[in-house]
Amino acid sequence: MILPSPWQKILLEIFIFGNRPQRAWKMLLCCCFKVIWIWYAFPMTRLTFQTLQSPPRFKKTENGWKRSGLPWADNGIGVSLALATLIDSDPSFIHGPLEILITVDEETGLTGAFELDITKIPIESRLMLNLDSEELGTITIGSAGGGDSKMEKELIKSSDYSAFQDFYQFQVSGLVGGHSGGDIHLPRANANKIIARMMSKILIAGGVPVISQWNGGSKHNAITRKSEMIFGIKQSEEIKALELLEKEKSAILSYFKHSDNTYEPKIEISITKVDPQPYFAPGESAHIIHTSNLVPSQAITASPIIPGLTETSNNFAIVETTSTGIHFLLSSRSSVQADLEWVRDQLAQLALLNGWQFTREKAYPGWNPEPENSFTLFVKQVYEKEMGAEVELGAVHGGLETGVIGAAIPGMNMVAIGPNIKNPHSPDERVHIASVTKMY
Repeated sequence: MILPSPWQKILLEIFIFGNRPQRAWKMLLCCCFKVIWIWYAFPMTRLTFQTLQSPPRFKKTENGWKRSGLPWADNGIGVSLALATLIDSDPSFIHGPLEILITVDEETGLTGAFELDITKIPIESRLMLNLDSEELGTITIGSAGGGDSKMEKELIKSSDYSAFQDFYQFQVSGLVGGHSGGDIHLPRANANKIIARMMSKILIAGGVPVISQWNGGSKHNAITRKSEMIFGIKQSEEIKALELLEKEKSAILSYFKHSDNTYEPKIEISITKVDPQPYFAPGESAHIIHTSNLVPSQAITASPIIPGLTETSNNFAIVETTSTGIHFLLSSRSSVQADLEWVRDQLAQLALLNGWQFTREKAYPGWNPEPENSFTLFVKQVYEKEMGAEVELGAVHGGLETGVIGAAIPGMNMVAIGPNIKNPHSPDERVHIASVTKMY
């Protein structure tokens, strides 16, 4: 079925009745980067495809890897694997009825999965192979759900410099950063949290700093690499405040730049005197610093099912000062929906205690791992037989379409598999050709 909706949504569902119709329905899920199919003909013995743009020109093979300048491997190769079942004439290719569901925009918003309407696309399958995984020999059986939250304060600045005469630019930069799901458990610094931690030392010691500007981070799903604050301090407190900041700076650099220099090798913390600037009131500045220091930005709980997997986390993603005040953007994740909302409940309480407006954005669902699921065990058995080696069960602390689709279709049993893909969602994306053959 091709929907009359815009291409940004669900593109195509193909039913293949197979040569064993008495077997259970199964679904192959994949997503594509651009629209490449617009027409098909009855009967379903053949499909006619018309391309809307030139096929990707893959660059030369490098040690068995094919690379294009566009993200065609993820998940164009999954689309290819699924569509190959339409024309496979091998007599040993015996299967029951199949459904192929192709979606779009998985990379940035899971748009296709969210737009899935089972009242318009009556999906029969309750067994799903997601072909959008990136490591041969691993079966993905879980992912995190997630939701953003925003804390906001409407504030007015003062230009009275009689009490606050000394102002400084405080910058943290050069951090490694990373994905706020897959990298949140690593010993990586968050620039927003470093500023909050250091400024809190002044407050705890009885100082009264005021904030003029604070801006850090630009993406909800990234660990903040750079953050900058401009703050003022009373002249009588200046020397002590700078000593406190310098002491805490030394402690932070000592931790992140330890002997083998692997955590944050390029971290830079600078404090430079600047001209006075309009600032938020002392009490409101204190609330901003206290709240930011208490906002978690870390792995919170580990999965009891998959060793080494983060189950629940929160990322202090963005601080932004505007003409009307300041706001924080926080990104929470969990494979357990109740725990995701538990974290966001805590953020809401923290906001209320410190006089912030709190907004909870709509969350997307997680996919809690079930390693003993009968379908999972069956796929693992077949996979290991084909590979001639043991296959691992794994999960990711990031969003996958399987979580969204599983929530939309009760009773869906799901796993995700795929060939080896490196550098997904980037111009350097590449696929290992030999692993594609093994996957098929």
